[in-house]
Amino acid sequence: MAGARQAVRARPRRGALAVAALSIGVGSLGSAAATLATATPAAATGSTANAPTAKGTALVAQFFDLLKAGDTKGLEQFLSTAFLLQGADGGVLDKAAFVANPSKVASYALTNVRVTRTGSVLVARYDVAATVTINGVEQARAPAPRLSVFVKDKNRWQMVAHANFNVAA
Repeated sequence: MAGARQAVRARPRRGALAVAALSIGVGSLGSAAATLATATPAAATGSTANAPTAKGTALVAQFFDLLKAGDTKGLEQFLSTAFLLQGADGGVLDKAAFVANPSKVASYALTNVRVTRTGSVLVARYDVAATVTINGVEQARAPAPRLSVFVKDKNRWQMVAHANFNVAA
């Protein structure tokens, strides 16, 4: 990551990142109350059992739609002030650095969505096949895993963390 994308550098192990994000996002608020859902939207089943997956899928799609539109004002509102992004290359970005130089998404498709939720915290794990350019470097288009964490305040959901496990093509 070059230039503005080098806000903060760290090289945590990938497995440790996933465990840490899940521990922070779900475990600290009472994992016994967490809801695990699969990729069937509630609308398709007529039940609320899959409501976390439907909400998580919508939030992830909102993030990618903002990137696709190049909507930095929308990103500014959607990302929490505590936002951190873990890049596949080991780089870490805070909100200011990410909004200043967001990824450019031409297209994307989400699959294998799994969502947990407890109270105001929602964690989404998914694969995304996307055409993405980061700092002028096109990223692999094959499905790659992602992890996104969202928090709901009084009236809205915000993304607080995002981990990208994609590698440069």
